[in-house]
Amino acid sequence: MDCWRDFSRNVKLRIETLLGSALQGALLIFMLLALFLRLSVAAWVCVGIPISSLTVMPNLGATINSFSLLAFILALGIVVDDAIVTGENIHTHLKKGGDPTMAAIRGAREVAGPVTFGILTTAVAFIPLLLMEGRRGLLVARIPLVVIPVLMFSLAESKLILPAHMKHIRMGGGKGEQGWLSDMQRRVADALERGIRRFYRPLLVRALDYRLLTLALFVGISFVLSSFVFSGRYGFTFFPRIQSEIARVTLAMPAGTPVAVTRGHMARIVGIGRRLQDKYRDAAGKSMVRDIFNSRSAGPGKGHPIWKKAGVDARASAG
Repeated sequence: MDCWRDFSRNVKLRIETLLGSALQGALLIFMLLALFLRLSVAAWVCVGIPISSLTVMPNLGATINSFSLLAFILALGIVVDDAIVTGENIHTHLKKGGDPTMAAIRGAREVAGPVTFGILTTAVAFIPLLLMEGRRGLLVARIPLVVIPVLMFSLAESKLILPAHMKHIRMGGGKGEQGWLSDMQRRVADALERGIRRFYRPLLVRALDYRLLTLALFVGISFVLSSFVFSGRYGFTFFPRIQSEIARVTLAMPAGTPVAVTRGHMARIVGIGRRLQDKYRDAAGKSMVRDIFNSRSAGPGKGHPIWKKAGVDARASAG
């Protein structure tokens, strides 16, 4: 007996793909954070994402599935913003000298307002997904159930835990176990400072000097992009079609069609499948169409031929 319509295989493959993407994204974020923060702080920021979500998910009825893993990937790029802003400001105060504890407190307090409202507005943007009705609403609700708790945890982490870790940073310690990392972080910081002085600051000064022109350009670009959307130039698909491993042919016959006529048309469809089975083969000589199956429903004039491809199930149904 051969089980060849195993839909759980597709789900497993998608989950594996999303898990790989999440791990790669977390690794890239950790590497970027390590260029500015201590390794322990960067690791804490990354670990906070799964800890916060996995702690809350069971209480909210959420499970690990394709949508929750997609939410993980979305959260990866969002939650590190507050940590970077807070950590950079604390680092600036630490460079000025003085008591590290007070420097961490002042650095976190200065950016507490913008960071807090930035996280809250992002969380509010995901709330409408919880209000959608129907089957699709149940599916997309998995995303905010992961993203919103992660955002709230990251807010608490950037205000309480991150400053407590960063107060232990000793400025000017270029030797030791992390001497190479400190040297690399210093080079990256110097390169960013040069880029700000040479490119960003002059551009910002020009934009402020010609603020009306800057506003007009922004509004004009917004109108152009909006016109593309509302003109129908860009198509809209709520759930995009995903490449399937089943190719299905459906034949609809008029009411009252004799069974023999329906069977004849089904035989023609199956014959086409047989020819495709002989035509398309891989390098080893095996056919890309592995199996062909056809069925007819109980009503008069209805039938369902199905083709199965190598690694791909192809179905042709008639009814």
